[in-house]
Amino acid sequence: MVTQAQALQWAKNSIGRSYDFDNSYDGVQCFDLVNQYSHDLFRISFTGTYAKDLMQTGNVGGFKVIPNSPGFYPQPGDIFVYNYGSAGHTGIVTGNINTTGFDGIDQNGNNKNDATTHRRFNYNGFAGVVRPPFTVSLPQDIGVQELFKISSSSIKTRGWHISSKVKPGLFSFIFIMDANTDKELLRIPIQRSNRPDVLNAYPSMPLANTSGFDVNFLIPANMKGKKIRIVSRYSLTKDGNNIVSDYNYPVSKTIPTFRTVADQNTF
Repeated sequence: MVTQAQALQWAKNSIGRSYDFDNSYDGVQCFDLVNQYSHDLFRISFTGTYAKDLMQTGNVGGFKVIPNSPGFYPQPGDIFVYNYGSAGHTGIVTGNINTTGFDGIDQNGNNKNDATTHRRFNYNGFAGVVRPPFTVSLPQDIGVQELFKISSSSIKTRGWHISSKVKPGLFSFIFIMDANTDKELLRIPIQRSNRPDVLNAYPSMPLANTSGFDVNFLIPANMKGKKIRIVSRYSLTKDGNNIVSDYNYPVSKTIPTFRTVADQNTF
């Protein structure tokens, strides 16, 4: 009986360690790390010569191979698999998952038998994951901001936000936050949009099919020149104050102070 929390603790404890699971002549390899992980927590190991073989051999002991597809994102505790080069690469997802990549741990990442390292990974050559059979998952708040655009008069943002804590009947909001002071500048009630791609990627998450947002609003005068970021919220109440789940998108942008023609003529 293994939880995601236990898996992530194992990953944290492994940073700086070296694993040579098969005691082979080529020393510590990325495949050794994930075999040590699966053996220590689930008492199984994977077959195959190279890391990329996990996409064919990973369906064992309750583990599930999930190929990469449009709209798919890994989850904490997943074994990630890349298919680049002759061998590919593998490691363990730890979090901070968004459209650009995810955080994780790997071993031999520089092909120098280097020890387990925590770092950032992108989706170039990303083949998919091998998902462990966790018994209890962490309460999850996952979101992706697909668009964040500021024009001379408006702001447009699009993305999605899922949470294991949501249920039907909640109220949804987009918050505009001052990125420097963390104070609320504006809150916008929204209707969630359909996202079948998110449901396909996270079929066990409640309301994943209606987790989207697509918001376009005029810039208030008092927000010009401010550095802002976006927060998506599910709330129990229609005023948005009773929080069920917040997702803080990491990207921040500064709203330009656009000069008018009259302003320009003063120079």
